[in-house]
Amino acid sequence: MRILTISNTPHDPSQGSGYVITGFAEGLRECGHTVDAYGPDDWAWTDIQRGRRYLFPIMIATFAFWHCRPENYDLVELWGGPTWLLAICLQWLYPKLSLVHHSNGIEQHRVVVQQETPVAGVQNERWFQRDFSWLYDRGLHAADAIVTVSTYDVPFLIDREFVPRERVYTIENPLPDFFLGQTVQYERPKRIGFCGNWIPIKNTQLLRDDVPSFLRQYPDWTFSVVGIGDTDVKADFPDDVHSQIEVIPFLERKELVDWYHSLAIFTLPSIYESFGMVMTEAMACGATLVATRVGFASGLSHGDNAYLLTEKKSSHLERALTALTDNDERRRRIARRGYERVQELRWDDAVSSLEEIYTRLL
Repeated sequence: MRILTISNTPHDPSQGSGYVITGFAEGLRECGHTVDAYGPDDWAWTDIQRGRRYLFPIMIATFAFWHCRPENYDLVELWGGPTWLLAICLQWLYPKLSLVHHSNGIEQHRVVVQQETPVAGVQNERWFQRDFSWLYDRGLHAADAIVTVSTYDVPFLIDREFVPRERVYTIENPLPDFFLGQTVQYERPKRIGFCGNWIPIKNTQLLRDDVPSFLRQYPDWTFSVVGIGDTDVKADFPDDVHSQIEVIPFLERKELVDWYHSLAIFTLPSIYESFGMVMTEAMACGATLVATRVGFASGLSHGDNAYLLTEKKSSHLERALTALTDNDERRRRIARRGYERVQELRWDDAVSSLEEIYTRLL
């Protein structure tokens, strides 16, 4: 197959989306297919900080037609909502060309989830940011198939009928090989971890509400926050629990793996996640996952391989942490089952599944 891949995010393997896009492109090449992959470094006219929602679709479509000649490919794979204009043009000009939307998250679904959440501060975009969901919808309607990274977006896609139900596929993001087969011990320090941006969509309000009361109840436990850059996280918590809160702005990969191994519990109570790689990384290192039913966690089983919150508001997180703290045998059992679950996330299996889907479409 000759495949043209165009994405709205950089092809940087050290970043979440870039890691997935480049991993699939390299995997398909190793299977003997030709994959020409382009990202913002190729199609962006300049490094713009404002107006990206307006300019990126034009830049992407212009680049594709001036530099790529889509008609020379068997299949075009588009990543990201801003590819909507290119998708519409391709459907109109080359109706026989196979077109796939490979998603690292459905933007329209995220908007709906934000609007429906009872959590304050995440419902609306900034006043100058228009909701382009209707244009992203047009782009998805132009696709022949949609591939998601978790089951979380699938009901939304089926309900909107962008493509036939049987052409909505899910391939979970694989883990890097070094995360697989880790030797783990389930007797852990009394430590809860969070990794990621300290922003409202991660439901930091729930962490601010529930973690302090848990720490007061269990003074021998600590809460460790990683990957937040220069954000002053401790300022969001009462002074009396500051001694139990650890803030680490950044960790290199080896240090991050060691940090995961030091956690009894890893929590990600997000409002929305397309996948949430940090969940699978933590599980691969033997931490018990406490999460909302979003992204990868939407496909897990409560009480079996994860502890899933029924709601995204206080005091559901505190109850979950307390339940696992008071029953360490249960915590260790869930951690073992979670570890087993993520061993399935292998690149060779994911690439083989994608190759099969694309072959079927031709």
